[in-house]
Amino acid sequence: MPAATARRPLSISMLARSISPLSILAKASLTTGSRSPGPTSFLIGVNSTSARVANARSRAAATALVCPFPMPSAKNVAFSGARAVGFGPTASLVSDASVFAGDALAPKPQRLSPSAIQSASRGDCAASRARCPRGDSLELPYMHRESFSARPMSSCCRALRGRSPAPRILAMVAARTRVVVVNPADGGFIYWLLKFYLFGAITLGLLALASLPAIYIAVAARAPEAPDLARYADQAGLPSRISTADGMVLTELAKEQRQLVSIRHIPRLLIKAFLAAEDRAFYRHGGVDVRGIIRAAWANLRAGAVRQGGSTITQQVAKAHLSPERTIQRKAFELVLARRIEATHQKDQILEYYLNHVFFGSNAYGVKAAADEYFGKRLDQLTLGEMALLGGLVRAPSRYSPRRSLQRATRRRDQVLEAMHAAGFIDASTLAKAKAERLVLRGQRDPDPLRRYAPHVTEWARRLLVRRYGRQRVYRAGWTVSTTVDLTLQKRARHHATASVEALDKRQGWRGPVGRLRTRKQRKRALKRIEALYGPLTTLRHDFPYLAVVDRVTPSRAKARIGKRTIEIPLALATWAHRYSRTNAKNKLTVGSMTKVLTPGDLIWVVSPKTWMRRKSWGSTTDREPIMALDQRPRVEGVLYTYDHQSGYVLAMIGGLDYDRSTFNRAVQACRQPGSTYKPIYYSLALNDDKHSMGMILQDRPYQPEPGEAWNPKNVHGTLDGKVTMHFSLVKSLNLPSIQLLHSAGGCVRDKRRRCRYPKAAAWARRLGFTTRIHPDKALALGASCVHTDELTRAFATFARGGTQRDPIYIRQIRDRHGRLVEDHTIPQDPLLSEDDRLDRLWATSKRKDKRVIDERTAFLMTKLLRDSVLYGISARCQIVPVPTGGKGGTSSRTMDLWFVGFTSQWATTAWVGDDSYRRMLGEKEASYTAAIPMWANFMREVVGGTLRGSKASGRPHGELPMQRPKGLRSTVIDFQTGGAPRAGQRTVRIFYRPGSYTPPEAGGAKAKPGP
Repeated sequence: MPAATARRPLSISMLARSISPLSILAKASLTTGSRSPGPTSFLIGVNSTSARVANARSRAAATALVCPFPMPSAKNVAFSGARAVGFGPTASLVSDASVFAGDALAPKPQRLSPSAIQSASRGDCAASRARCPRGDSLELPYMHRESFSARPMSSCCRALRGRSPAPRILAMVAARTRVVVVNPADGGFIYWLLKFYLFGAITLGLLALASLPAIYIAVAARAPEAPDLARYADQAGLPSRISTADGMVLTELAKEQRQLVSIRHIPRLLIKAFLAAEDRAFYRHGGVDVRGIIRAAWANLRAGAVRQGGSTITQQVAKAHLSPERTIQRKAFELVLARRIEATHQKDQILEYYLNHVFFGSNAYGVKAAADEYFGKRLDQLTLGEMALLGGLVRAPSRYSPRRSLQRATRRRDQVLEAMHAAGFIDASTLAKAKAERLVLRGQRDPDPLRRYAPHVTEWARRLLVRRYGRQRVYRAGWTVSTTVDLTLQKRARHHATASVEALDKRQGWRGPVGRLRTRKQRKRALKRIEALYGPLTTLRHDFPYLAVVDRVTPSRAKARIGKRTIEIPLALATWAHRYSRTNAKNKLTVGSMTKVLTPGDLIWVVSPKTWMRRKSWGSTTDREPIMALDQRPRVEGVLYTYDHQSGYVLAMIGGLDYDRSTFNRAVQACRQPGSTYKPIYYSLALNDDKHSMGMILQDRPYQPEPGEAWNPKNVHGTLDGKVTMHFSLVKSLNLPSIQLLHSAGGCVRDKRRRCRYPKAAAWARRLGFTTRIHPDKALALGASCVHTDELTRAFATFARGGTQRDPIYIRQIRDRHGRLVEDHTIPQDPLLSEDDRLDRLWATSKRKDKRVIDERTAFLMTKLLRDSVLYGISARCQIVPVPTGGKGGTSSRTMDLWFVGFTSQWATTAWVGDDSYRRMLGEKEASYTAAIPMWANFMREVVGGTLRGSKASGRPHGELPMQRPKGLRSTVIDFQTGGAPRAGQRTVRIFYRPGSYTPPEAGGAKAKPGP
């Protein structure tokens, strides 16, 4: 720096800029001179425990004395005409890079002794003078300011005094020496701007810190109250289970698959796995872990991504009771609520709630449901590796799901194991053993297990529950819903329904293969998929359909493969496979060559021949090349519905053959034409008055259409029997006499077009419980108005019950999660009730009376007619049932529906076969006795009489039909067809009648009152 030739005053305007309320503001006059002998002034800083002064321009010695005083925020002292000296907030003048940068300093500064400092304080400047070589510095120890407050200064020292609390600065100047500060610290505008913002940020932080209590109080006033976790067992969403009467679970209704478990029954090692993974300090913090939040933030900052969460387990519990949006307000509520939960609950209560509530993926909520979902184990059966996997799922269930990526789930498991080891929960050997453990997952569950057993019953029970209580409540209530279905009867009903429908479907013809695989590559791929579908086939199951690929075809046989298994299909097991036709309704045609049926590359269904029809030459299913039969999946549908009309229990309900193909329940949802099955409805109307009787004469003659009428009905086989009794007309299901009876009993009322309407018949049908639309015209006599299967069954059961009616019951009992009854529809005779429960139900039902629908005499007469229909009519096949039965079959127009509704003294059962799409007639010669009646008879023969194993309902006794003759009826014996007096060699029948409605033939002949 050039020396000045003359002395001139130099003022310091500001020693420090406005950087804090405690800034130092000092003004001093310094004199600068030339290199000639004379004093040269310099100023050194404050707020330091030591000071270093560098000699940058000369080898002359410099002696400096610093009086350090506290100055928290001072960083700069600015000079006018000289350079600035920088000060750190708590550092010395030359202590770090922010001050002198250290590049001009000696590595080992010399220190002045305390005696030299005391000499300087007494004004003895010479005694404290020392020499510093070039590049060296002097370091002075800290000295309190009071040491200089009352000391006189010599002329060689100059004191600059400022007002309190400004510090006093003492500078000692060596003669003939010029000192230059080597590190100017003034950074300019940007430097000061940054310092201003830093000060603002610190200030705001301090203000925010000071306002935290007020903010907490304000948030706490608006935050929700702490939940009562002790009531979680009553409030948690649990699946409702639908089961059979004997307790077998059919399906679960749940939005959240959860199984509650007490903290006492959760293994401690499993709890430690969750603590290591989620909240290691759970038992030490008070709901919010500040150290954990800071640690997680630092870890995420270092990783550059979110690797750790700062929320404690208590915060996650609090989050479950707040809205899902991500806002600052919700986060504040979460912190407050976590503190409140900690204040009102014990740690184990919080942990129990958490382990039962948290989501694990695959719709599993709670640790017990997760163990069952992923491993199929109880909690006490889990290995350490499995526990660690569950503990690691909570952070990201979809990402770490072992079903999605087993490799990623294993890595996450190992992280949890390492965390457990770091926390001291397990030792190194246990860690290594758990890491080496191979994870074995449970196989995928059937997404809808009800498909296997009783799908339509279960689905209908679900619909009833939702209709009564709402979906939200049902799917979270945790109820045990006991249905009335008997699983053994249900299985047999499915078997007989399938057998009857498949037989009819094959009578209609072969609809072709499932697909055609024209190239070898396609066949190879199909065989691999078939093998994966069925697995190794050492033995083929009976009555189980398999997919196969045809290899070779000759006129007498075909070779095919099921995966790697070769099978043979002889012509004898494929003769039914004539070409199917939509327009030609002739059934039961045959084919004479396999080449007309199959070609190589066809993908077909095959099935093992039934045991009763297997020839010895066909061998066994264990043979190297077993004999299989050509098969196809039926297009026709079937229904079998069994209802205990004494208790109301629905014991079996087949609403369709393939629930996967169609969930439509034809037993309760379909509305189909009943055909002649509807005749007992208006026949009972006729028998309900004194004008009609079983013995009245009807005319079986050609129908006389009214002017302009195109309808021209005939009897089923085109017969005309002339005069017949009402009894004969129903037993033989004659159409023409039945139309006459409807006209006589239905109350004809002419409409504007002069057509007869029968409102009386429609009202009677409503009385019997039909809710579907009724067309009260002449076609009603032949069942032109559609009906529901369950309603038609209930109407027939009304006859068997003596005129009272009991609605079908699908839900037997409903119990809540604690075993308390919500609904109870059991009867005292229920075989599954205990003695105490039977007494309770006996008392509860003592005042209940069944609704009487029709007169008991009418019911008795109708039951007798239907019983005779089985004994003498087209329903004679039902006689194979070992108990008395009654019923009526029916065939709708164009043979689209085949029916039989029958009953015993205990049960009412309906069999139906039909085409959903009305695509093709079931067959020109098909009728109720070709499909529906065999289905009904074969099923009832097997399930009644107590011979069916595994069914308690099957053991109920079945009495005579009609059960009891009421008062007010008389009986006589008449000719079966003509109604006249009995004749030798002719069939006779006993009929019953009301007094005044009929005159026995031996007293003068029958009294007939035919309609016009």
